[in-house]
Amino acid sequence: MADPNPTADGVAGTEADPNAPEFSLQSVYLKDCSFEAPKGPRVEGQWNPNINLELDTATEILSPDLREIVLRDKPNEMLEASPKGTVPVLVLPDGQVVEESIDIMRWALVQSDPECWLGHEASDLITVNDGPFKQSLDRYKYPLRFGLADGIVHRDAAGAQLEMLENRLLAAPYLAGSKCGFTDIAIFPFVRQFAATDAGWFTAQPLPAVQNWLSSLVRSDLFAHVMTRYQPWKAGDTPICFP
Repeated sequence: MADPNPTADGVAGTEADPNAPEFSLQSVYLKDCSFEAPKGPRVEGQWNPNINLELDTATEILSPDLREIVLRDKPNEMLEASPKGTVPVLVLPDGQVVEESIDIMRWALVQSDPECWLGHEASDLITVNDGPFKQSLDRYKYPLRFGLADGIVHRDAAGAQLEMLENRLLAAPYLAGSKCGFTDIAIFPFVRQFAATDAGWFTAQPLPAVQNWLSSLVRSDLFAHVMTRYQPWKAGDTPICFP
C-alpha cells in the first residue's frame, strides 16, 4: 500500500504533531543594534547597532519585525513591554520579555544554530567582558557621567584585560578557535567601542592579534550586511520584516 504522505525522495514521511510547540518572535526593542534575521517577527531599536546581537541573529532562520527607537523619545509600546526602558528588548508571542542581548543571542541560537556557534562559548572570557571590561569601557567612554575628570585609568584597566584576548588569539584566529563562534560575536562589539574611543591610541598598543581579529570581523560580509540604517519606528508604521 502506498504511503499517503511520501517525502520528495519517496521515503515515508511522518505526520506533524498538531500539539507540537511553535516558536516565533513578536518584537525586539533595540538601541545600538540592527536585528538581522530573515523571516522572523519584530525588533525595535535606535541606529548605532550593538553587533553582538545583530550578527548572531543574522545567521538565524528567524524573521523578526524591526522597530528602531530613539531613547530620548521611547514609544509607549516599548515601555509597556519593558518598563525599565533599556534596550535591546525581545518580546515573544507568549508575552515573555528577554531584555539582555546575550540572552537574546542564546535564545535565537537554541531555535537554530546553523554555524554551531553555541558549541564555541568561552564563559571565562564572556564573564570578564560583561563585568570588569564593560565597567572600564563605560568609564573610559563617558568619564563625566561617572564624575571623573577623564577615563585614562579605566582605559588602561580595559587595555590590560585585552591581554587575555591577545594570548588566546595568538594561538588561533578566533576566540572560538579556527572559526568565528559565539564568544567572538558576544565580545567584539565591546572591543570595537573601546578601539573607536581613541583609535590612534588603540592602534599603537602591542595587541596585534586583537587588532587583526577585530579588523577581520569589522570587514566581514556579515558585518556589512547587518549595518543597515532604519527610520525610528512609530505606531502605525508598516512592519519591517527581514528577508
